[in-house]
Amino acid sequence: MSRPLIRFIVLLLPVLFVGSGFLSLVPGPIGASVSVWAAEKESKNTSDPMDPEAFVGNGDSDPYQRLNKKVFRFNDGLDRYLFEPVARGYDFIMPSPLMRGVTNFFNNIEEPRIILNGLLQGKAKQAVRDTVRFAFNTTLGIGGLFDVAKHLGLERHDEDFGQTLAVWGAKESSYFVIPVLGPSSIRDTTGEIVDLFTYPLLYYHDAPVRWTLYGLMLVNRRANLLSATDVLSEAAGEDRYEFVRESYYQSRKNQIYDGNPPLDLPYMMEEEPGGLPPAGESQ
Repeated sequence: MSRPLIRFIVLLLPVLFVGSGFLSLVPGPIGASVSVWAAEKESKNTSDPMDPEAFVGNGDSDPYQRLNKKVFRFNDGLDRYLFEPVARGYDFIMPSPLMRGVTNFFNNIEEPRIILNGLLQGKAKQAVRDTVRFAFNTTLGIGGLFDVAKHLGLERHDEDFGQTLAVWGAKESSYFVIPVLGPSSIRDTTGEIVDLFTYPLLYYHDAPVRWTLYGLMLVNRRANLLSATDVLSEAAGEDRYEFVRESYYQSRKNQIYDGNPPLDLPYMMEEEPGGLPPAGESQ
């Protein structure tokens, strides 16, 4: 691929940032678990108390459903006709090793958020390991382009302030869909605002470079979720709205409990004090 073409693509990315919310149609938490969820849904009995419908398919969790569905249709169209095609073009022209390096770089600059929230959740040992991981990848990994820490047994975690609020006892709030930004809740939206201030890019002095990197990050992430988009199209059936809503809640629950949600009544349905996600060290 010629350098002029690469330069043109990079210069185009800040414009694409205006539509940054395309990620949330298959958001990170959903993209990571939608394939598994789709497979499980086929084998589940709908009367199973752990079925997502048992705790997200009711009026209490989605009181603004009429408005949410209108916003969802707008977001879905925006992604389908604009952001997804851009991501597919990016995926087509980017060599796999280069795309992997870009993904590693942006994963690395998220480590301060992960470290901070790990500490706030009482996961001191995990936070120390994440700090060592960040140091290794930033230095030996050449600014995070290479994930050398992974080969040393330092796996990446995923913590955010929305999870921290849940660990602290904040109850799950009503589901709502934000224009362009997609699925959320009051608790998670609050967490996202706080997390914004932990991103190093926010403090970079050169605005054109900063916005270019933001654009590259978002397009790269959307490209990484293309396989999840394909699964969503195949598994969602006629009701894409319900599928995304259920996937969102299940994904967040799985993250809050570090991949080990309780086997009793779902956390999203029953928020008794004894059912709060455990604080302290994680594996």
